[in-house]
Amino acid sequence: FESDPLFLRTHLMQVHDAVVQELTGTPTRLVSLVGCPGVGKTWCGQLVAYTLRNKGTSVLHVAVQDTVVTAVTEQKRRQFSIEIVLDLHAFKDLVESSSCQVCILDLSVRSDNAVEICEVMRGILQISCVKFMCLVSGHGEENIIGKRP
Repeated sequence: FESDPLFLRTHLMQVHDAVVQELTGTPTRLVSLVGCPGVGKTWCGQLVAYTLRNKGTSVLHVAVQDTVVTAVTEQKRRQFSIEIVLDLHAFKDLVESSSCQVCILDLSVRSDNAVEICEVMRGILQISCVKFMCLVSGHGEENIIGKRP
């Protein structure tokens, strides 16, 4: 069985277009992209960030891999330990200091940490006007899909 990479790219471009539309053309404040590892969630998130920046939207892209957090805003890059993301006030400060309109949160961490980080993100949604795109592997599906602030 051979996969068709063109189909995969076409599918991800359709997801990209839908996410960009939701984050810029609607009052939607949270878009979750949940899928199996390796399907292109990170690639799609990076393309969404690129597209939004080109449309003049300020984007904070936070990638969490194991214990390393990388935050990119307007091509500035910072790395720090995961504890900052798990603390509501520290993550809120990171989001606010970036002056972003959209925060893309890409989680490549164990299930327990992914759920905890998403809970922190939901807390920020309650006190901020920033829109979020959350990328997470399928293990977090029951804790993310269907819950809106």
